[in-house]
Amino acid sequence: MTQILNLQLDDFTDSSPSGHIVTPSSDGRIATLSASPPTIDTSVYKFTASGKFVRANSQSLYFDDSLSWYLGNVWTLRFWINFISHTADYVPIGQVYNVNNRWIVYFNCAGNYVAFFAIAGGTIKAYYTATFTPTNGVWYHFFFGRDGSNFYMYKDGADMSPTAVNAVDSNDFTDLAAPLEIGRQGDGLVGQYCNCYLDDLELAKDVLRSFTVPVSAIIPDKYTELYLPFDANFNSVLLPVIDTDIKYSGTGSGRFKSADKQFLIIADSDDFNINIDSYRFLGYLYLNSHPVIDANLAYFFHILGQTVDINNRWGIVYQENSAHTTSYIVIYSVDGGTLRFNINGNVSVFSLNTWYKFEVKRWGDLIAIYVDDVLLSVTNVVGKGVANFGASLQVAKDALTSYPHYFDGHIDGLEMYRWVDGNWMGINF
Repeated sequence: MTQILNLQLDDFTDSSPSGHIVTPSSDGRIATLSASPPTIDTSVYKFTASGKFVRANSQSLYFDDSLSWYLGNVWTLRFWINFISHTADYVPIGQVYNVNNRWIVYFNCAGNYVAFFAIAGGTIKAYYTATFTPTNGVWYHFFFGRDGSNFYMYKDGADMSPTAVNAVDSNDFTDLAAPLEIGRQGDGLVGQYCNCYLDDLELAKDVLRSFTVPVSAIIPDKYTELYLPFDANFNSVLLPVIDTDIKYSGTGSGRFKSADKQFLIIADSDDFNINIDSYRFLGYLYLNSHPVIDANLAYFFHILGQTVDINNRWGIVYQENSAHTTSYIVIYSVDGGTLRFNINGNVSVFSLNTWYKFEVKRWGDLIAIYVDDVLLSVTNVVGKGVANFGASLQVAKDALTSYPHYFDGHIDGLEMYRWVDGNWMGINF
């Protein structure tokens, strides 16, 4: 038995003898721009380029609703802002469902103050203000953060000593069903469009960042939910990361966030040809969420596989039933439009934030599936071979555009073996 892929995910390298090149990738969060779109400005910037928002043209952008915009007990929001003018009120960022359910950062230019305001169900959850009178053409760094009952507002690394009109205490901001907007306050409320440049904007959760002013562009990490460098476009593209806090073994695991559409690409190789008598896959999965329904009425997370197109592909996926009471590990293959096999082993639904081992083995005509070393199924697939697909191997995302099934969670110890010498080294069905 020969190991042909070994992703321990203590880093993004393949430590098998094959040494395949692993490329962390992301399809990113794609911004929707206003009819008169903001622009990328390479003449006025803090780092490389900036986003220019012109109030007179009602320029803004938004990102679709996501759990990422729900501000919990610990979070950080920081950005650079440069005012073109300050004769009106501006909201550079916020999530607004309606007047009684929203959170915003608000510059009251007439009153010469900046504020953070959050309200849910008509009850104010947090309202902090601090004196601020901007000078046009100057870059300012703003930091807003929460750590439990403590709230922080800093400008250029200095505590603004905000006034707590309504203290945050232990208040929950509520998960709002609304997009995150940049450059204005949304949902039909007074627009409060910005007339400014923005640069290097980050929203991070479960961490309170340092109050120190960054001297270079931010390097996103596992806590980053949104990062807008405004260098080439308005999208937030975050690559998967190695998480050293959550791991099955070794020093880390690969964290993949479905909201950021993160995955790994490994170039095509004959190593990944499963049109052979015997092979073995194993790995460890840790779910951050349960899969949601797709256009094909299925609940999938892609683990790994090769896809040329819908008619030529193979993969191993994690699946749940619609009630989220049963989990399945599935291996399937479609060759020339013909389904060669689609085999699953089922078990009680995986709990979130828990490690599970999966294993798929083929020996001759039999395919066996295991979870946590318990045999779930054995299926005879006599005569059902698979073509040698000329496609990259992808981990945590299917290359099929219509059904990418981005994985949401952690993967560790992902390995693939091929049987080449008739000896399974004690691995029996």
